[in-house]
Amino acid sequence: MKIAINRISRMAIAGIVMFGLVAELGAKDKLDILKLRQGYLFKEFHPVLDQTYVFHTNNNLWMGWDSYGNTGDQTCSAIIPGWVYPGCFTTEGGKGFLNYNCRAGYWIVGKQLDADGVNQFVEGTTGEYVVTRGTTPGSTSQGWAGTDTDYNKEPWVSTSEWSIPTMSVKVKATRRSWSFPGTKNTYFKVGSPTSDYDFNDFVLEEVELVNTGTADVTDLIMGGKADHDAAWNVPFPDWDFPFWTDDIVDYDDVSMATHFLDGDRQSSAANDFGIDDDGRDYRGVRIGQVAVNLNGKNHDALTATDVTHMWWTGDEDPQTASARHAMASLGFSGGDKKAVNPSPQDMRYLQAYGPFTLAAGDTVKLSFAVIAGSGMDNVRNAAAAAKKAYDWKYNLPKPPSAPSVTSVATTPTGYVKI
Repeated sequence: MKIAINRISRMAIAGIVMFGLVAELGAKDKLDILKLRQGYLFKEFHPVLDQTYVFHTNNNLWMGWDSYGNTGDQTCSAIIPGWVYPGCFTTEGGKGFLNYNCRAGYWIVGKQLDADGVNQFVEGTTGEYVVTRGTTPGSTSQGWAGTDTDYNKEPWVSTSEWSIPTMSVKVKATRRSWSFPGTKNTYFKVGSPTSDYDFNDFVLEEVELVNTGTADVTDLIMGGKADHDAAWNVPFPDWDFPFWTDDIVDYDDVSMATHFLDGDRQSSAANDFGIDDDGRDYRGVRIGQVAVNLNGKNHDALTATDVTHMWWTGDEDPQTASARHAMASLGFSGGDKKAVNPSPQDMRYLQAYGPFTLAAGDTVKLSFAVIAGSGMDNVRNAAAAAKKAYDWKYNLPKPPSAPSVTSVATTPTGYVKI
């Protein structure tokens, strides 16, 4: 893979940084407001020197990740894209691009024997009010899978590595995205992957957890946790209305996707959506996460107990590794919230996998995707497209190559001869 900064990514970084200087406006729960009043925003949220990033901005869904394992921007300011959909710089009529994420990351929690032979919880958790709980940063890289001589160089591939010292685990996350728009669909409408070849509404993640120590890690779970806000317009947020208070988390049994949408009243003409959207261009968008392959068990063999789906409010945040582990493993026993739909409110969600046993020297590999679409059918198509990309071993149908013209001549009568 050629290690180079995507030109589109550079544009995204420049644009989002320019529009992201509104962090102080982003306080939307009690801890956010408390930290702002006490002046802690800089101390806890300011990027650290060894925090580097990768970006996926070549398709409709713009995403970013850092070298600690965080997803998007931990400051709730959209400096780093997180579920920006549609990914664009359109600002016509006072509209911009919509950011759906406040802060997100991964919960990686397991058990390991301590020196006294007692099982203790160990973790590397991100997506919190601090940069990390137990992870140390590693390297990041990004570039096209192909070369400059290829007609089509996609997918865009990024790699982030970090480690969890307390459990002697190294994490490597490889992500792939495509810009293939399908035969007839653009933003919001996602076509069937096998008939419309629409593959630009997801980013596929492949995460390897490698035990580099001498002790086994048992009851290992990994989950994608997100504190979304649906949705605020960059660079024109409507701060007069607390748009994050009417959000909905849901679960789809068909695709096994955890997804998040705005609870705006579709029949209302009032601006209770968070932006000026007279044409209702952005209504009905859902963003989320779906399992693809869990340590060798492919999506077509997964059952409900392979996936934990949870939602909760900010005052219910689990405060310890054991509490996070208990929440993230509820799906295994059928005790999660797949069948419980909350009323619209500000909330977090989690889609987690496991538990697994990670023996010394072994690797657990988990593949999943972040997705977006307008309406349930389009979310299902985005999930199906991500799964098909995995099944096809990332060798997606590419657009036809450009025609090859060998020679051009003009005849005496004025015709062009090829």
